[in-house]
Formats: sequence, structure tokens, C-alpha cells
Amino acid sequence: MDLDKIFILYESEVIPIEITQLDIDKMVLRLNVGYNGFKFKESDLKDGELKDWAKKNDLLKSDDKNQN
Repeated sequence: MDLDKIFILYESEVIPIEITQLDIDKMVLRLNVGYNGFKFKESDLKDGELKDWAKKNDLLKSDDKNQN
């Protein structure tokens, strides 16, 4: 699993945290829905943990052809 380090400055103290690409992707999806009101279609994401998480948290729109 790839880990990147992110540093947070809190009250003049630098705190390193480790974050995965999956964590970053989850944040991006949540921001798109919460801030922009934009939802990806289920078919836009590959099957896997991110897609399952997005479905569980209602962050995807359906691929139904009958919807406008």
C-alpha cells in the first residue's frame, strides 16, 4: 500500500500523518458532492473499495437510462 506523508501545522507544531491514495480519493468524492453537488455515475468508478464506499455513503448517481 502506497503511503504519502502530509504535514499539518497545528499551534506552531508540525504533525506528520500518513495518508493513502484511497483516503485522498474518498476526500475528493465527498468534496465534489458536498461543495459542488456533483455526483459521479457508478460506471465512472472501477469496481473496488472506493466504489463500494461511495455507494454506501450515497456519493454516486445511478446509471439508469430512464433518469434525466
